[in-house]
Amino acid sequence: MSASVLSLLERALPTLALSGLIHRLARSRRAFIRGPLVKGFLRRFPDALNEAAQSDPANYATFNALFTRALAPGARPIDENARLVAPVDGVVSQIGRVEDGRVIQAKGHDFTVAELLGEPSGRAGAFANGSFATIYLAPVDYHRIHMPAAATLREVVHLPGRLLSVREASTRTVPRLYARNERVACLFGDAAQDLAVVMVGAFGVGSISVGLAP
Repeated sequence: MSASVLSLLERALPTLALSGLIHRLARSRRAFIRGPLVKGFLRRFPDALNEAAQSDPANYATFNALFTRALAPGARPIDENARLVAPVDGVVSQIGRVEDGRVIQAKGHDFTVAELLGEPSGRAGAFANGSFATIYLAPVDYHRIHMPAAATLREVVHLPGRLLSVREASTRTVPRLYARNERVACLFGDAAQDLAVVMVGAFGVGSISVGLAP
C-alpha cells in the first residue's frame, strides 16, 4: 500500500477517539493490560531500558511510566560551554533557516511559523530570521524534553488539533502536518535570544505534560 493511500486512511480514522483509548490503556494499572503492553514493547525494543534510571520493567506501574522513563544520572552529559543543545533524543528530520516566515516540513511541503505558534498573536515575529530543527522521536526514544538553552519561559500555549501520524511517510504526504496536529508551544526569551520549543502530538501519543523536573 502506498504512503499516500495510508495517509488518506489515517485522515479518515477517528484519531482523537482512538488516541484517547490508547491514553487510557497506557495508564492502566491492571496487570492484564499493563503486562502485555510492557512485554510487547520490550520484545520489539529489547534495549529500551539500557540507559534508564530504573532498568527493571516490573517497577513501572503503567506502560506510560515505562514509555516516559527517566534516564540514569550521567547518561546525557552536557558541554557546559555549549550555547544550544538538543532538547530530546531522536532523529533530526529537517534543519535550516526560516525563509519568508516558512518552515520546511518535507520536500514539497512547508508551513508558516505563524500557523505553528497559533497566529494571530504576534508570536511569530521574533523568529522571522531564525533557524529551526525538527526532531522525530521514535517509540523507543527517551520521551522527555529538556531546555535546549538557558532562557526565561515567557508563555506556554496549548493549540488543539488533529492527532495524525508524524512518521516520515506522513510528513511527505500530509500538508501542514505539524501545524494541524495538537501541540504545546513553549516560548522562551531574554536579552540575548528568542527560542520556541514546540511539542507536537501524534496518533497514539497525544498527551503532553509540562512542568519542572525534580
